[in-house]
Amino acid sequence: LHSLLVQLKNPSRQETHHDMLAAKERMEDHFRLVKLFFDKNWHVAAQRPDGSSMAHRPGPKGSSHLLKFDFRNVFVEDAPNGAANLLLLPEVRGFSSESAECFFPCLSTRVVEVYGPGDVLVKQSWTAPVHLMVCIFFGQLSGPKKVHCLYHKTPMLAWQQLRQNFPKPNACTLVHQDVEESSDEAEAYIVTVCPEAEPNHFRAVLVFQLPEDGWNSWGDSFFASMLDEAYKGACSHFNRPIIGDLRQISADYYLFLSLRNFNRGCPLLPASSASLDPVVTVSAGEELGMARWQEFQTRSADGKLHLAEYLQFFLERLDLSLTIYESWGGQALVPYQCVVLRKEWEEVRSLVCLALRFQKAAYRRLHGGTTAPSLVEDVAPRVTESVETEGAMRNPLSCRVVIRKTFLELQEEVQDKVLKRNKSEPTLEPKTIEVAC
Repeated sequence: LHSLLVQLKNPSRQETHHDMLAAKERMEDHFRLVKLFFDKNWHVAAQRPDGSSMAHRPGPKGSSHLLKFDFRNVFVEDAPNGAANLLLLPEVRGFSSESAECFFPCLSTRVVEVYGPGDVLVKQSWTAPVHLMVCIFFGQLSGPKKVHCLYHKTPMLAWQQLRQNFPKPNACTLVHQDVEESSDEAEAYIVTVCPEAEPNHFRAVLVFQLPEDGWNSWGDSFFASMLDEAYKGACSHFNRPIIGDLRQISADYYLFLSLRNFNRGCPLLPASSASLDPVVTVSAGEELGMARWQEFQTRSADGKLHLAEYLQFFLERLDLSLTIYESWGGQALVPYQCVVLRKEWEEVRSLVCLALRFQKAAYRRLHGGTTAPSLVEDVAPRVTESVETEGAMRNPLSCRVVIRKTFLELQEEVQDKVLKRNKSEPTLEPKTIEVAC
């Protein structure tokens, strides 16, 4: 993954495209490993009375060894409603790390770059005693292939992705992959959490990738003690100070938008003064400079209407700025959805929704009928079937801004039902209330 760092600094290099695809494929390989976490082909090295265990097995390609800590019935005080929100978004953990370090100094995370929601390049150090213990038994701090097993005194560059409702609903998985070393030597760890039967209790599985000969059976007599210490460390980590507040920030950090009712044609844009395209006029929008509208023409490579692209142009015509993403946890969203920072959206929402009301009127005048494209907020994210998409790591769409200081408040809000789309598009998180603009 060293090439990933190189391409960030020099995106003009010819090998950039290939390097990015190769790096993404390695990340996907780690997520594919999760399906092995719960099968029976693990050699148990130690086990606790509560069912927690320490186990190992060869890696799927024979070139690595997997070490697994399976923590059962971990109690989490003031836990979120579902396990999908138990792990923090890496960008939230990074942006708040300086404050959190006052209470939990053994973990330090700094954000280097955000590729998309839950998809971040970070610099991280972790110096908990249990990590040092694991590193002593299974790590290699010198030589051509270093293995730290999470233990880093010096912040190391790493790529992290968090996927909620993965590998199943009401679960989440975080993959951490070092970037400092070459692709063959890069370390990785994977954390998956899911709920237990008892409220506020969770199962947490932590897996390290070790070298092929990374299992040291000489330490068998120490493994029970190591498992006990690791279990205590997991309980401490999930209940560390201010973590409840950070989980709430993480859960509210982004807002998912969805476009509906555009089956009779693309939505409209405020017409530019230099436009030669056919224009539809709505007299009601004259005072606000929103009387003239024209049909949006997509420029996407697949020829489909992408909400992120449309919203970008829409905001530019209103002289507004908004960071827009088309991915979630490294996976591309369906074209009619996008995700924005909730705080940024709240600053522009009133004017955008007001403009969309005039857009609806112009759309009905152009196409007839009673329906028109609507923007729906707080929808459940839907990702495309294939994870082999390039859009997940592209830079966020953005547009330059001159924020308008005064505008009319939107008076009309409509309660709407959850969108129904093709069943092949998996719903990641159920929601019941949406507000349409």
